[in-house]
Amino acid sequence: MVLHCPADKPVDSFHEKNAYPALSEKNRNILKESNAILDKCRARAGMRTRNKMALILPRKGGRPSFGLLYIGAYLLDNYFEVRIFEFLDELYPPNTQYNRHIWRKLFEFNPDFIGCNVISSTAKIVQGLIAQIKNKIPDIVIICGGKHATSNPEDLLSHNADYCAIGEAEVTIVELLDALNFNESIDEVTGIAYLKNGAICRTGNRSVLPLDYLLRPAFELIDYAKYVNYRFQGIPGHYLRTGFIFGSRGCPYRCKFCTTQSREYYRERSIDDLIDEMESQIEKYGVDGFAILDDLFYFREERTAEFCKKIVKRGIKAKFFCHVRVDRVTRETVELMKKAGFLLLAVGVESGSQKLLDAMNKETSVEKIENAFKIYNEIGINTFAFIIVGHPDETDNDRELTKQLLKRIKPTHVPVSYYVPMPGTPSHDFETDQAKYLLGGVNFQGFSYLTDDPEFSTTIPLEELKKIGNDFERLSVINRNMNLFKYPAFILFITGFLIIHPLIIIEALYIRYISKKTHKMSLISVLKDAIQFQKQKF
Repeated sequence: MVLHCPADKPVDSFHEKNAYPALSEKNRNILKESNAILDKCRARAGMRTRNKMALILPRKGGRPSFGLLYIGAYLLDNYFEVRIFEFLDELYPPNTQYNRHIWRKLFEFNPDFIGCNVISSTAKIVQGLIAQIKNKIPDIVIICGGKHATSNPEDLLSHNADYCAIGEAEVTIVELLDALNFNESIDEVTGIAYLKNGAICRTGNRSVLPLDYLLRPAFELIDYAKYVNYRFQGIPGHYLRTGFIFGSRGCPYRCKFCTTQSREYYRERSIDDLIDEMESQIEKYGVDGFAILDDLFYFREERTAEFCKKIVKRGIKAKFFCHVRVDRVTRETVELMKKAGFLLLAVGVESGSQKLLDAMNKETSVEKIENAFKIYNEIGINTFAFIIVGHPDETDNDRELTKQLLKRIKPTHVPVSYYVPMPGTPSHDFETDQAKYLLGGVNFQGFSYLTDDPEFSTTIPLEELKKIGNDFERLSVINRNMNLFKYPAFILFITGFLIIHPLIIIEALYIRYISKKTHKMSLISVLKDAIQFQKQKF
């Protein structure tokens, strides 16, 4: 966490860039309108009386929150003082003590505003954070943003959040804080939701900015170098200094359990702008690989090919991890990806049953899955085949079809997720009416995104569902935890770490077998969690 004063303001505001291809008239108008808003706010910065903004990441994992880093860049550019506060995941009980330290730092900062990044898995956590903050600072203004705030603002506004930013909020947050400083009408601030006379008021959707004209994320707000060197959640199963980056926003597909309003506008950065940022991270942070965080990186074949050719031409030796689809595969492009350094491809297989693929609106087929993996395996690119278990229409036969498919396609790794559709999706609407595994068996308020235990309308007992998931994961060609040992740097790290922190093993044994306060099934996963959370204390 780093305090930034106005003197630290970046100088390369997005509207000062002029090295990109000509924009469409629509995007020129969007930029013109956004520039006018930001220029007005920046010009009045010296007259503001409330200037301190605390941005909260409610559950820190192994990857930084890019939503907060982009928001932070715009706040810094408009002369706000900003800190990011990262709370560790309290599903791992020892983190509770560490988080007390974060709370103390937050209240010492004494912010004028607090912003929370909210996804569905942290919605209930944020509700609890808001309650604690309002109890300590009743008059503080709390603004929530992110996917859950966009899809379900009522969840947060009904729990004492003051405003929700709807959709992409880089300009919205600056305009809102400016209006609040000068007691101006917030009805004119596009892209927010708030309570007015007890009812939710929405001010419409703000137009999205062309990605090449966004400010770069404010990595200086966090200890980004430690994220890069964290390695466990960079490229899964590999121990590389990993940077993180976005090349696009949104998703062009409409899977029933996944895509929500916050992701419906798909657009791409130019390849040159993307690679420029990669080179900047390599130079500044010594990055060896990149996790490309796009919902879907390989969408247009010509763009993927352009990226690979330019990576090779510039002599960049990094490794890459990205998300792809099985219906977007040609041998020529996959060969280019291999040559460019793509080490692992994440593929949403989901099921070996065509019935379930259709029910999820995956817009693909079992045949296409098999064809894609044939190409991946022959060319020699590792694969991450995501599988979903617990769909309400899933039968024993469907699970057997999935098992047989995995045996045929031989993915490198098989991570399994439980079927928990995101709020704002058609499948989630179904679950609110049909869910059987509700907390206390009474009402939908118990529907939980906080653990690996699903609560949905499947009739399969949860313990049985876990066993099914474990059986699928065992069909991985390579155990991704054991694969770490092929890296000498990991062997040196783990040896030194356990010498310095020998109690970590005892702690993991206690949590797994005595207190049973863990959502993980295997001892090796609990031990890995213990090591990871110890490393995250920065």
